[in-house]
Amino acid sequence: MNNNNNPILLIDDNISIRESLVWIMEQQGCAIITANNGQEALEMLHSGMNPAIIFLDLMMPIMDGYLFRQLQNANPLLSTIPTVIISASGHENKITLLPNEQFLQKPFDILKLLEIIKKYCDE
Repeated sequence: MNNNNNPILLIDDNISIRESLVWIMEQQGCAIITANNGQEALEMLHSGMNPAIIFLDLMMPIMDGYLFRQLQNANPLLSTIPTVIISASGHENKITLLPNEQFLQKPFDILKLLEIIKKYCDE
């Protein structure tokens, strides 16, 4: 179970990436909720969901990770949620990480991923 019983929010449109990350996170004892795009995730957050951490893909249909980040950081209630930006090679140079953000490149370094998950989940 994760800290304060708050789930991890995973925002990614790629089904195989979502399924893999859900499996890894559940193996670590974390509760996880997924969203297919930024708009779906924002609706969850506005309805009162309070995740321990957000894993955010940048390239998605409907609302991409860039717009999600802008809207998240403009809202004082959402801007403090730690966020890990997950994206393919080359995107790290296109973003400026904010103090509560980290970047995790696809394909994932499993040890780095587990280190991040353990920081927000109890085993």
